Amino acid sequence: EYSDAEGNLTPFGKVKTKQVETLLDRHDDIPLTALDHDTLDAMLRYWRKRPNRKGSSRPVAVKTAEHQIAALKFFVRWLSRSEKYDWKKPESFDEIRTRVNGPSRGTRPQVTPEDIFALDDLVLLNRYATPLERCLLLLGINCGFARAEIASLTVGEVFLHTAHDPRHQEILQFESTDRDSFIKRYRGKTGVYGEYILFPQTVAAIEWALAHRRRHPDFSCEARLLVNSNGEPYDKLTSGGNPNMQIPNRFSALIRRIQKTEEGQDFTRRPFKILRKTAGDLVRRHSDGEVAAVFQSRGQAVQIDDLADAYTTRPFGKVFRALRAVEQHLAPMFEAAGEEPFGTIRGESGDAECPE
Repeated sequence: EYSDAEGNLTPFGKVKTKQVETLLDRHDDIPLTALDHDTLDAMLRYWRKRPNRKGSSRPVAVKTAEHQIAALKFFVRWLSRSEKYDWKKPESFDEIRTRVNGPSRGTRPQVTPEDIFALDDLVLLNRYATPLERCLLLLGINCGFARAEIASLTVGEVFLHTAHDPRHQEILQFESTDRDSFIKRYRGKTGVYGEYILFPQTVAAIEWALAHRRRHPDFSCEARLLVNSNGEPYDKLTSGGNPNMQIPNRFSALIRRIQKTEEGQDFTRRPFKILRKTAGDLVRRHSDGEVAAVFQSRGQAVQIDDLADAYTTRPFGKVFRALRAVEQHLAPMFEAAGEEPFGTIRGESGDAECPE
């Protein structure tokens, strides 16, 4: 998980390497003989108190401190097990407090109106978006996809103008026809299956994407739906091995373009991932928390029952009905894109012949 088959660091390996580099930078070099209970307690206490960020008077985020503590604990346990070093962790090590100073344990983060895009924001985003930016916007709002989900979406996970078979319609308690289109896939982060009924404008976006994808080699069910102008997927690591940021960068460019207009001068800049929060909030507003959790492919949709998925099917029919209500709510956003939001789609745009 730290390196790929060719020996290159994975994004996860990059993160871990940076955590180790931070530990080396923030703590003094000492001999192993001095690494006792008191020294380890002081090192952990340093992160528990959330030291200031480098070159700033602001403390590091709670999550950052927690990750550094986890990295330090992992190192201590690895060192204690290693046969290369004559050192064992103190027996009292696991008794050292590691809870980071911050909000009280009973406090849970809440999504506020400032954390999501309002309908007026979405109208401006869709009005000034290019076809690619509009495609990213629609996948984010329609399916709750963030950068990773969009970059990894394949041709075979898209089912345009295809109804569910009668058996599934009965199970889902949702009647669909060949006028309906869906995305069906497993979320990479959780491995949880998800289905999304698509807005008509999202269907147009995917038809546009398919037409452009066919112009590049290796078009198949396993091919990534969206690739850049060089035919490369949007999650390909940079030459330096860092995460690909082309999708959030395109979204940031869209916001900067809006802020230069008279009607968008006060537009608040928010990162691309906020579209996922906005989508989940919209679904919850038009249904409930359980449906929103299913929509976002969370590992445990029913908070009080972690065995629900083992004995029942997820209520995707409820998700579809909620998305239909969200579609009506977003009518001004769709209208803002004009009559031809993706221009004239030239060439074959139909999906590949992929088995369901």
